[in-house]
Amino acid sequence: MPKKLRFAYAGFTLVELLVAISIIGIVAGITISSTAALQRSSRDATRKTDMSSLQSALQQYYADQGFYPDAVNFDNNPLTNCSGRYQAASPAPQCTISKVYLNKTPKDPISSQQYCYLSQFGSPGISTGSNGPCTSDSAGSSGICHYYSLCAKLENAGSSAD
Repeated sequence: MPKKLRFAYAGFTLVELLVAISIIGIVAGITISSTAALQRSSRDATRKTDMSSLQSALQQYYADQGFYPDAVNFDNNPLTNCSGRYQAASPAPQCTISKVYLNKTPKDPISSQQYCYLSQFGSPGISTGSNGPCTSDSAGSSGICHYYSLCAKLENAGSSAD
């Protein structure tokens, strides 16, 4: 009569289970942290692309108008030849939209807040006054914006704005 083989155990020991669970936990932690970093990088890339498209639209505006808009309403309004025009005359002249430079102004991908646009009179450097930037110079002549700043906060500290 043949002998029956008996195994000492029929399952995993507690130590084997703990080792397997800890390895799975380490792999999951690495995966989650790298996924979060990729998402931050992706949002930063979106911000940079948005800044580039805004810059291009503002350059086209400047090429046509000879100045940058003194203010841009980034609340999903288009950037047109009537956007942010300095209205020195009283009453303000009527403007008929004939060119759209940017159909929809982009928003920050995570907070849906507006990007920062600062128009500047004269030379680089933010000029502020009681009426805002680009209203008039020290001699009192009408202000025309020849400089601007666009800004967005990047999430990755090591990322450059390019």
